[in-house]
Amino acid sequence: MKRPDTAAVVLSKVSASSNLFSKAKSFEILNLLYAKKESLALSKFDDFCADTALVYRPVLNTMKAGNYLLLRKFEKFDSLCNTFRYDDFRLTNEQVRLKELSLRAKKDYKKSPIKAALLSSVVPGLGKFYAGKKGAAIASFATTTALGLMVVESYYRTKNIKSPQVITFGTLFTFFYVGNIFGSYFSVQQQIKSTNGKINNEILASIHVPIIRFFK
Repeated sequence: MKRPDTAAVVLSKVSASSNLFSKAKSFEILNLLYAKKESLALSKFDDFCADTALVYRPVLNTMKAGNYLLLRKFEKFDSLCNTFRYDDFRLTNEQVRLKELSLRAKKDYKKSPIKAALLSSVVPGLGKFYAGKKGAAIASFATTTALGLMVVESYYRTKNIKSPQVITFGTLFTFFYVGNIFGSYFSVQQQIKSTNGKINNEILASIHVPIIRFFK
């Protein structure tokens, strides 16, 4: 029914004495992650007893590493990633994938909307280029530069800063220049949001598949 919150609550009621407890707890954690309750999911790993944690350590470490990656806790992810042995066919592909996703997440995590805005305030379009939108960057630069040149030309011809031509082109230049700065800021912000969403979906898949393989 695609109701991970409800599923997590039901799965949490499975008794620790049941032989289905480890399976239920693993799927409870998975459903909490789908419900975007990463911190709560992380706390559920403490519910596994020491013996169970030892038996299922490879899959639990993979799940936990993915959980840390969803929270963007890169140091803790890297620490668990170092325990991967890549010798279990049920986990290997997903463990490799999580490491690749970590590198992608780190790259985009460092991008700053403020830096994009500052770059575009210096050179129109540069912030959008920084955001990876080369076409929009060229368009912003060309439009803003053309309007700026029109302001200069109008002033050169009229020698009057209050002339209708200077005011008209000056207003248009200001509008596009300021819009270019705000556009660069929101471009990076949107890109980070979109990229993080895609990465998170892939992380969830890399956690989901090993659980199914272990408990099928």
